[in-house]
Amino acid sequence: MATIKEEAIVLRAYDLGEADRILVLLTSDSGLIRAVAKGVKRTKSKFGGRLEPFNRIKVVLHRGRNLHTVTQAEVLDPHGKIREDFRRYLFGEVILEAVEKGVEEGQVIPRLYPAVGITLKVLETGPPLSLACAFLLKFCALIGYRPQLDQCLQCGERVRGGRAALDLSEGGLWCGRCLQGRKDSAQFLMLPEGVAARANALLRQEMRQIELEIGKDLECLALAVTFAESFLGKRLRAARLALEQARREQVGAFRDEATV
Repeated sequence: MATIKEEAIVLRAYDLGEADRILVLLTSDSGLIRAVAKGVKRTKSKFGGRLEPFNRIKVVLHRGRNLHTVTQAEVLDPHGKIREDFRRYLFGEVILEAVEKGVEEGQVIPRLYPAVGITLKVLETGPPLSLACAFLLKFCALIGYRPQLDQCLQCGERVRGGRAALDLSEGGLWCGRCLQGRKDSAQFLMLPEGVAARANALLRQEMRQIELEIGKDLECLALAVTFAESFLGKRLRAARLALEQARREQVGAFRDEATV
């Protein structure tokens, strides 16, 4: 039986029977892998909390016909600050879910593993909403569907402001002039002024340089979630929950300001 020894990030863990657990791992060399950790739920399990989501681990797997089996695991980085903070955990789930749902088992996406690792590290101290938005856009680009967020798909002019919309079927912007008279609005996501430019900046910036831009990043997240769901053909539950929470927080902030 072949053995795999790699670094991995635990994306998801769910129960299998009374003692075992199924893991979804993004590995450094073999792409996305599903594996079983046998007996991990028992109190005497040597693995304990080593195989929880967000952990970056060094893992040894025995290759199986359907599922690999975890035989050793060592935690390299637990990303503890994400676990300790509700908002960081919430937006971190957006990152893990996107990778799990957007990558096929065994598929190797160049640069994806370091991208996830860097994003989780920055998430421990950086702005969660902005980082989740940037990651979704960058993730779509990595797996082959980079959104065009600076020029109009129809006329080729740069979209600097004013009315604009994201064409979900074509993956790019339409400027306000080209939108005039269009009636098939189902394929378009209308964007508030400045949101496309901000989303384009998040797509291009390094994760370590990203800072929160109040007033635009919530709409940018809505853009990124809708774009990713349209491309993947799957609902991103964690992303929708995070977006809903962010909207509730914004409403709460407006109410607090109104009562001052």
